[in-house]
Amino acid sequence: MTRRKLISNIMALLSGTTIAQALKMITLLLIARQLGVRLYGLYASSIATLTVSAVIFNLGLDTWLLREGGKKSETIYFLFSVVLNIKLFMGIIWFLGVSILFTQLNLATFPPQFVYLSAIIIWLDSILLTLSTLFKATLRNYLASSLMVGNAALLLGSILVLVWLGSVNVFLYMVVQMVVLALSVSVSLILIRQFENWKYFKVDKNIFQQTLRASFPFALSDFLAWLGTRVDVVMVAFILGEYDVGLYSPAVGILSALFFIPAAIYNVVLPVLSNLFANDLPKAIKLTKYTIIALTLTGLSLNIALALTSGLLTYLLGTSYAPTASILKIISLILTFKGVSFAMVAILVAVNWQSQRAFIQAISVCCNIILNLIFLRSFGVMGAAITYIITEAILMIGYSQQVRRYYLSIKFPIQQQNNA
Repeated sequence: MTRRKLISNIMALLSGTTIAQALKMITLLLIARQLGVRLYGLYASSIATLTVSAVIFNLGLDTWLLREGGKKSETIYFLFSVVLNIKLFMGIIWFLGVSILFTQLNLATFPPQFVYLSAIIIWLDSILLTLSTLFKATLRNYLASSLMVGNAALLLGSILVLVWLGSVNVFLYMVVQMVVLALSVSVSLILIRQFENWKYFKVDKNIFQQTLRASFPFALSDFLAWLGTRVDVVMVAFILGEYDVGLYSPAVGILSALFFIPAAIYNVVLPVLSNLFANDLPKAIKLTKYTIIALTLTGLSLNIALALTSGLLTYLLGTSYAPTASILKIISLILTFKGVSFAMVAILVAVNWQSQRAFIQAISVCCNIILNLIFLRSFGVMGAAITYIITEAILMIGYSQQVRRYYLSIKFPIQQQNNA
């Protein structure tokens, strides 16, 4: 991996991610405007709640695949087959479980038909993420970018047709999203089968169990990460109702879409860092410095840009979404925190400090839940926004402290060796 190849991969993934997320934000705004606050709240509630529970089949396997594939590139196709088999098997169990649970609960905020479609959408999206992860781990980031842009463009085109027809049927919007994801998964599988080194491996029971055990720290970390970005939406749905979710969710959706820009740098750097920390420590440390600077500046730039343009949201969605624009301006600060956090997480994952990462995440999620319970009833959706900022600050500080601990742990043995 030369510097030129690293930069070209980052640029390929970053350009694709930027275009894809821009298209997704336009799609989100179109759906929110067309459906209105209450109907959009029903849609967002189902997606957010089921996404949190999806750890049952996601298990952090995509992060694990990216890290392990970076360390041992010759095993990437075997590891990919393992991950795909696990997601297919565990996904069926998860789908049946959530379908039965929400049917029995029969909650007004979570109509059964929305739950079924949301579950299929989330499962297909997870499969697509694994396929995209294989492209990233093999440094075919131009394919990952093309996949993301194609999926986002097709979804936007389909939603534009529904908007042109004047449809306000939430069910129909979800069906379109499901069909677009199914097509993207099919195209990705066809592309993968054309790879010169591609081979599908049948996974036996022992390998299946070994991977499940190895994935536990990653699953815990991913679950806590999802909780950190989704639990507020879920709590707003249960405590305040679908109308407030309809106001809060578009702001969080736009913010989350922008996370993918620093995530593009993270996804390219992680497998390279994993390899360097295993084989060339001085180069690894040098690359981490560049990573921290690049991601911090990226997050800060996004923060400033979003804060300055947040007022346009009322113009785009209508006056009923005026509180959403205020929320977006407040939570834009999170982008700066997130830039630093992505850099620190890349280091922690590369050196296999997943447990330390999960510890910080657990603290952040606990604070998130407690503060939301206090602030939501007193300040409404603004309370959720304030809580989000506080918990992301906790994550950034905690991750930074763990990285500092790691550097101190490798510095002292080197000094002792030099003295000897």
